Amino acid sequence: MGRQHITRTVELLLLYALLPVLLTLIRDTAGDLIIPILLLVGAVMLIMLFRSPEFDRDRLWKRRPDRHALGRIFLRWLGGGLVLTLAVFVFTPENLFRFPRERLDMWIVVMLAYPLLSVYPQEIIFRAYFFHRYRGLFPTRTTMILASGAGFALGHLLFLNWIALLLSFAGGLLFAYTYTRTDSIPAVALEHGLWGNTIFTIGLGLYFYGGAIN
Repeated sequence: MGRQHITRTVELLLLYALLPVLLTLIRDTAGDLIIPILLLVGAVMLIMLFRSPEFDRDRLWKRRPDRHALGRIFLRWLGGGLVLTLAVFVFTPENLFRFPRERLDMWIVVMLAYPLLSVYPQEIIFRAYFFHRYRGLFPTRTTMILASGAGFALGHLLFLNWIALLLSFAGGLLFAYTYTRTDSIPAVALEHGLWGNTIFTIGLGLYFYGGAIN
């Protein structure tokens, strides 16, 4: 195992395992800083990607998904969204569409701001940077996808509930898979945004924000 391999393994563990644990330990004071921290980390990683001559910058915004990739993204979202909606209806019907029903103004803000302020930075961190920086640590595409999914789930550890961890792990696997198929952050951001906005709309958002922390 070479020196660079060891260095990047330690770096990966610090960023994608230790940092989420530390944020969880100080969640009472860090709760309001989630978005600023996300934007700061995403910005630093974006700068590092731009400074790397091996990184294809077209992945960040120019490389659009073709119609076949878009079709797969929307079909998965429609099917999965229906399953999640039915699950909320069966197990916690009082929460179904509670957010838009009770706070329509705030729901509109979240629908517009979430993809820009949360989704895109997360895709820089957990897909673009992760796959570029640590590709050499994993022997196969499958192990890379699993590692990305695990890191994405740990990034939601501070919400301290198994639903957030489970959905984040599943979502992380899906988004990582899409990234390996498309090499397109816009494609993954679109998919991530669809799922995230759906989760907030149908009543699962409480596991990912105030309801879980406060």
